[in-house]
Amino acid sequence: MSRITSFEIIAPRANAEQLVRSVIEHLVEEDKSRLRLALESGPEQLMRNIDRAEYEPIEEGDGFVCLTFLFPPDEELKAFEEDDGLPRDEATGRVAVGCIFSSLYFGKHYVQFHAASLAGSISELFLYSPSVRGSFIEMAKQVPGATLVFGDELSEDKVLWFSQEALPYARNLPVDADTNRVDGLSLEILNTIRFAGEKVESSASKDTSMETPIGILSFGIEADAGDVDALHISISPVDRELPWGMSVEGCAAVLLEGLPSTALENLVFYCQWDDLKVPGQGNSGEGLEAWEWESDGKLVMIGTEDSERLNSRLNPQQAFTPENYSVAMNDNKISVHVEKQASNQALSLHFLVAWNPAPEPWECSCWYAVDMAHKEVVKLLTPYQVGLYKVIESEWYTFSSIAQEVGAALWYRVGEIHISMDTPNYSYVEYTGRFDHQENAKRSLLCSYDGYWAVCSPNERGNKLHFVDCAEIAAKLKELRGINVLSKAELDAEFQLLPNLPYMREKDLKYWKPQTMGEALFN
Repeated sequence: MSRITSFEIIAPRANAEQLVRSVIEHLVEEDKSRLRLALESGPEQLMRNIDRAEYEPIEEGDGFVCLTFLFPPDEELKAFEEDDGLPRDEATGRVAVGCIFSSLYFGKHYVQFHAASLAGSISELFLYSPSVRGSFIEMAKQVPGATLVFGDELSEDKVLWFSQEALPYARNLPVDADTNRVDGLSLEILNTIRFAGEKVESSASKDTSMETPIGILSFGIEADAGDVDALHISISPVDRELPWGMSVEGCAAVLLEGLPSTALENLVFYCQWDDLKVPGQGNSGEGLEAWEWESDGKLVMIGTEDSERLNSRLNPQQAFTPENYSVAMNDNKISVHVEKQASNQALSLHFLVAWNPAPEPWECSCWYAVDMAHKEVVKLLTPYQVGLYKVIESEWYTFSSIAQEVGAALWYRVGEIHISMDTPNYSYVEYTGRFDHQENAKRSLLCSYDGYWAVCSPNERGNKLHFVDCAEIAAKLKELRGINVLSKAELDAEFQLLPNLPYMREKDLKYWKPQTMGEALFN
């Protein structure tokens, strides 16, 4: 079964028609026509009145329609076009992608447009294509008060973009006792922006900054010509997988993305220190441009893709020469220069910033942290990043091998390994061995979607898990993989809604009413 991903545009109900018309501009002609015709009777009746194919039945909630979208070509879309694509649109040169299952839902205060991928190849596009993501951002930008959300069945929703009017509108809503699903979900997402401190930048802002242990770094965009307003910058803390023994105190990815409607000329994406006077030292490698700064016992390193790799990604037909060198550092300012970018072509650039004590506990840790191909940076952020939180992909998807490795190292008999992709929110394995001085006793090792690990007794797994401490398993996981196992005391502690733990959505908390931290983390 393919992984389901989606884009969802949320807007005030009064702007429903603008939302539909914004979506229409990104469809093939046949779908444009049937949406425009259905819209004549009003957006509230759109899903009822639209001309439907046999495989688009009207169901509860008015069902869905299968729409074919047009996206400007990028690497991922060109690969899709070769393997699964429909004929390219002759008028615009855009790649046709269908069928995308689309619905329009109405609440009392909000309207939601939902576009979901059920085919594996389209899920890959939703996850990794800058052009697809940029196109949905463009749709949202045309609607006052809109918010764009990326949904993934393997993690929490992620806010990709929101307009300046979204939060004031949410704050001024009357409190309704009978808030329906649409309004409830919309407010939940907006409250996440307000109260969880999510690092999302409105595209109205062309510069932003972050604090490091040695000073403030500012990031911005400059261009001689073009649709700079279509570009936006976001900063997200990230967890980097590093070679064994290496670690960094902190790491952040700074991503510039957008789909300019007009050509760009002499665009510069820059990173500069606000007040730091210490000169930086170059520390580049194959595919990487990097510089490092030391001050007050701390090391900060900044990296991005080198000019050859950048040029081959953005202009594959243009040979790389010293004359078109695109990345440089002068006066503590790093500049990534894009001479020309065609209209309606997605643009995506990045910086990675990492820091450690100086000298580093393990030499070159920061260097490895900022050495990453651009496509891998996008992958790191898009499918698993949830505001300030990240699902521990490496642990979740290698649970089976980790379970086998720990069992073999401790001479346990390893039972069936259960990998959950839905409910419960954790995978588990049952070990048989010597526990608490008893031979042939049993313990279960659990790993949640969010990368939390625990040990429980082997009673039936219903609504209640009985967590236990197991020093042998905890020590071996730490030794082999650097994984920390939560203790019984931590898991049995009274539940607290802490801001830095992504264990449940607000609606889940209201329904399940967890009494302990363990009930919230493993459910």
